[in-house]
Amino acid sequence: MKQGLAARIAAARVLGRILEQGQTIDDAFAAEQGGQLSPSDSGFMRALVMTTLRHCGQIDATLRPLLPRPPHKIKPPHLLNILRLGVVQILCMEGAEHAAVDLSVEAAAKNRKTAPAKNMVNAVLRRILREGLKLDPDTQRNIPQWMYKSWQKDYGAEIAQKIADAAMIEPALDITVKNAAEREEWAEKLEAVILPTGTLRCATQKGDITALPGFKEGAWWVQDAAAALPAQMLAEGHDLKDAQVVDLCAAPGGKTMQLAALGAKVTAVDKSKKRLELLEQNLKRTGLSKNVTTVAGDVTTWQPAEQVDYVLLDAPCSATGTLRRHPDLLHLKQEADIAGLAALQEQALQNAVRMLKPGGTLVYAVCALQSAEGEAHATPQGTTRIPIDGFPLPPDKAGNLRIFPFSDAGAADGQGIGMDGFFIARFRKD
Repeated sequence: MKQGLAARIAAARVLGRILEQGQTIDDAFAAEQGGQLSPSDSGFMRALVMTTLRHCGQIDATLRPLLPRPPHKIKPPHLLNILRLGVVQILCMEGAEHAAVDLSVEAAAKNRKTAPAKNMVNAVLRRILREGLKLDPDTQRNIPQWMYKSWQKDYGAEIAQKIADAAMIEPALDITVKNAAEREEWAEKLEAVILPTGTLRCATQKGDITALPGFKEGAWWVQDAAAALPAQMLAEGHDLKDAQVVDLCAAPGGKTMQLAALGAKVTAVDKSKKRLELLEQNLKRTGLSKNVTTVAGDVTTWQPAEQVDYVLLDAPCSATGTLRRHPDLLHLKQEADIAGLAALQEQALQNAVRMLKPGGTLVYAVCALQSAEGEAHATPQGTTRIPIDGFPLPPDKAGNLRIFPFSDAGAADGQGIGMDGFFIARFRKD
């Protein structure tokens, strides 16, 4: 089999699992792990899929005038995915353009349902090369209409467009160092810059992160710069050593490890036992297990045996702030999901308040860009909002943090642009 062909065939299957079967990107990739892809083919396959998911609307708009019928009417869908992958490699990725055409044709020929259309694949992709066609420039095409309109309503047209543009950009590798005193040392070893918030941004690191210095020793963990902020907001102005902290929706454990590294005694609660297993693996690798108790529980009903001084609720949400890392969400999330999630968040918030001692601190966070999951939530009954100020990122008028995928994390060398979209609010129990 020609080099790269196995990766392309696997990529088309993965796209089918996501776009036609509704699988998450993690589940779709996991289904291919039993195959015989080499590490280089596996990496190439992943890059093809991620880029295609990010730019799918633009790709289909580019293909539309070249096809005998609209892209969504091309049958079988596997054929359209082969075409999309060809367009991606030609117009979005560096590489041998003519090889991309040949491999796309061979991928079509290998499947009995798409083999009759191999000549069409060849003609369409060669026409793109011959005529020097470019990818349709409108990034709005990649965003579901309901999602884009919600951003326009919440933040205005300019910010909505900036979100759409930012969602197309592959994010840098961000990490949190276990021992804050070692940040400069690990920044040098990992060729990273230290953002004003303390996160290390490794803009040049690609490939297998487990092979990087310090990973196996548990000196650091991967955590987006924005995802590291809720735990910092909880700890700001407090000494958490030996403090009892409840971390709700804790897995895979980034915030739990931050709190444990500060000396807190953390009860990490998550509904998913599978995700808790991953959290426990991360705790073991970083040597922080002794400070953490894991609990499988529903965040809307579970209660600790005694009230605590600190609760961190990273609530279940639409995760639309993570589109850069999870472009499958562009194709999986539905407008109808938002109301149900907002109601669930309200229940979780009120339950979190019940866990707190009077005077205790609650931080609420969601990695969502929909205001219904953030700003629209009123101050929980029995609490007072504590404004977030004096921090590298500016708060909104109410004293909350609203972070966008294009937000500037503050690195002087230009590597600070971009982070997951988040909403963070802080409260004190009356």
